[in-house]
Amino acid sequence: KKTRLPVQVLDDPEQETRFQLKLLLREATFYVKRFPKNAKLRSRYASLLSMFGRDDEAVAEYRQAIKLDPKLAEPHNRLAWLLVTTRNKQGEYRNVEEGMRLAQTACKLAPNEASHWNTLGVACYRNGKWPAALDALQKSDQLQSNQPINLIFLAMTQWRLGDRTSAGLWYDKALAWRTNNKPDAELASFYREAADLMGR
Repeated sequence: KKTRLPVQVLDDPEQETRFQLKLLLREATFYVKRFPKNAKLRSRYASLLSMFGRDDEAVAEYRQAIKLDPKLAEPHNRLAWLLVTTRNKQGEYRNVEEGMRLAQTACKLAPNEASHWNTLGVACYRNGKWPAALDALQKSDQLQSNQPINLIFLAMTQWRLGDRTSAGLWYDKALAWRTNNKPDAELASFYREAADLMGR
């Protein structure tokens, strides 16, 4: 049976998207209980949990998905991202070292996925491994260019390596992207991080 959307939701695309995501989360919760050993399902369920800020639950679900299917790249990549970009109650990144290891595994399992190399680049950056971060981010950019997170972290990595000219060029590309696009909360935080680092 098709669920009808409230009238007020139909007038607001953002509310409509969130409403649909809630429906997906409710359905995913049902199916995860019904098929608890389906690794892909658990990984997608974890992604939905993360969208609603339920990161602790998402981390647990990604770990379960990896346990069920160690050769599945997606949960390795997405868990790595959470570990290196979200913070615990003490305000620290959850686990940047484990995040880097997971991202490396994701790249080995699916080496042609730009997002996996981006995650590895960010993970290496969080671990202070600037040359490795640059290599991974450049690989990601080769596979899929002009991605804003990539642009920002390329700028910050080059800045850390002392190449202020290249850093400025990458940062300007990131600003150009923002001119015609609206960053979400996570992406906006990366823009602020870059601006603070580079004194922009």
